[in-house]
Amino acid sequence: MIVCLKNSSRIRKLPSNEIKGVDESNTEGKLSKTPEQTLSPKEKRMVKTVLWLSIIVSSCNVPRFITTFVHQIVPGMSLGAYENLEKLLWDISYFCGTSCCCFNIFVYIRLNSSYAKKLNHLLS
Repeated sequence: MIVCLKNSSRIRKLPSNEIKGVDESNTEGKLSKTPEQTLSPKEKRMVKTVLWLSIIVSSCNVPRFITTFVHQIVPGMSLGAYENLEKLLWDISYFCGTSCCCFNIFVYIRLNSSYAKKLNHLLS
C-alpha cells in the first residue's frame, strides 16, 4: 500500500504533459527512486490509521483464533469437564470481537481531524 501511495503521490506532483521518472530499461515499468517520492502528511496519516485499525482487528481476533484452535485439538471440548472452559473462551472471544468495533471510533477521532470536527459538530 505504501509503495502505491508513493507512486501515485509522485505522479500527482508532476505536470500533466510530462511524466518523469519512468525508467525505460526497467521492464516492470516501476518508477525510479527520486527525492520526490515521499508521502504527503495526509497520506502518512492514512497509513497510520490503517495500521492502527489493522493492529486492533488482529489483536481482538486472537482469542477467537485460540478458541477455535483449542476446540480442534482437544476432543470433546464442549462436553464434561471442558464445558465451562469452552463457555469462558467463547465469552472472551465475543467480548473482544465486540470491543473491536467500539475502538474504531477512537482511532478515527485521534488520527483524523476532519472526522473529529464533523463528529463534534454532529454531537453539539
